[in-house]
Amino acid sequence: MSSLALGAVPAWRVRWQPLLSSMAKSGTGALISGLLMAVANKLLATTGGPATVAVLATLQNIRQAAVVVATGNGQTALIQGACALDGQCRREFLRTIAVWSLIATASVGMALIVAPAAFARWTGLPDGGEPLLAWMAIPVTVSVAFVYAAALLSALGQAGRVATVQTIVALVMACGAWPAARAARSGHLESLVLLLFATAAASVALALIALWRLRGTCREWIRGTGRWWSADALRRFLSVSGVLLITGCVAAASVVQVRSRILATQGVEVTGHFDAAWSISMNQVTLVLASLQTYALPSLAKARTGEACAAELSRLLLVAPLCAALTISVLALGKAQVLSLLYSEAFHPAEAYLRWTLLGDYLKVTSWILSMAMLAAADTRAFLLADLAAYGTFGFAAWALADRAGAAEGAAIAFVVMYGLHAGVCGWYVFRQSGRRISRSAIVAWAGGLAAVVGVSWWAWKIP
Repeated sequence: MSSLALGAVPAWRVRWQPLLSSMAKSGTGALISGLLMAVANKLLATTGGPATVAVLATLQNIRQAAVVVATGNGQTALIQGACALDGQCRREFLRTIAVWSLIATASVGMALIVAPAAFARWTGLPDGGEPLLAWMAIPVTVSVAFVYAAALLSALGQAGRVATVQTIVALVMACGAWPAARAARSGHLESLVLLLFATAAASVALALIALWRLRGTCREWIRGTGRWWSADALRRFLSVSGVLLITGCVAAASVVQVRSRILATQGVEVTGHFDAAWSISMNQVTLVLASLQTYALPSLAKARTGEACAAELSRLLLVAPLCAALTISVLALGKAQVLSLLYSEAFHPAEAYLRWTLLGDYLKVTSWILSMAMLAAADTRAFLLADLAAYGTFGFAAWALADRAGAAEGAAIAFVVMYGLHAGVCGWYVFRQSGRRISRSAIVAWAGGLAAVVGVSWWAWKIP
């Protein structure tokens, strides 16, 4: 009697089902969220114009940077610790990080309240935006709470519920975009802060509801014996999050400084065009990476041998770049139509930036997958050096190209250079490690995807 007749699971299903199932759940949520965010961007662009889009993007960058500092950029470290530990060790770990995050969040909030002028100058916030920064302490605090709750859901294997939360939050953003943009255009910029608070509050409420349904497990993870502060738990957390914090701060600072240069040299209108191209580029690549984030790092971390790690990387490099190549090619061919659909015809100058950032997106997907191998191996030194080299290249290239191509297009070109370097460094690391040999089919698929992206981008370079 055959193995199938006995009810044995086919080998291909064992290899591919976890990856494809995770991608389906997270990817569907990311797709719906992306569509809703596109609706929100359309409403903001048509109602408030490029200036409103630029101000909101600046506030979002400030919130992102503040949350990175307050959480130590440690969502990944929190997930790792929650999965790797058990019993009292896990309780002390989760409690310690909760207390640490509370202290850090209070410090960041006070900085925004006490020194808003310094933050306004550093971020290039337009005139009149300084009073908004004190109020930004509220959405920052709520966003930190969501990061912690979402990490618990991910550690509990609730990819579907995390995707549901993100989808509903995007719906809140879409519903609030029109009134917020209308109020902002009338001079009430605080409406944009209120919009960010509404989305953050919705995310926390929904995450808590999802955790309540798992309250038995959560009670076991949090309640019981153990300390509320453990130096060992904090050291374990910081060994990973410290590196991620440094790279996250450098990334946020790089983007903020590049945008500040664009605002200072080319004005708010061009900055709004650049933000539109950047948003489309980041959202589409996030769609691919979001479908992988709940699977990639845990699966690589659980791979105990070099052969197992190489097999996981091969599966990831076989599926993800091809998905990215398809999406990027479609966007490259219809970039003018996409800008009109998602924003308005006034944003057509963003084509000059979008054609570059789409090229960089393919390299970003590749480098992200390869860098997960560094984190899975706990080689934080290699991860840190690769990221610092990449963002240093981004800042230098954007500055060097600003005079020749303009600050906005120079930044878009620098994006390609940055991820080209990062993919090369991470690829060199993976191939150099003993036993981490990527399958030939994965290499061929990746090269074919790159050729398709380059070919389509070149052919569509001047299509209006």
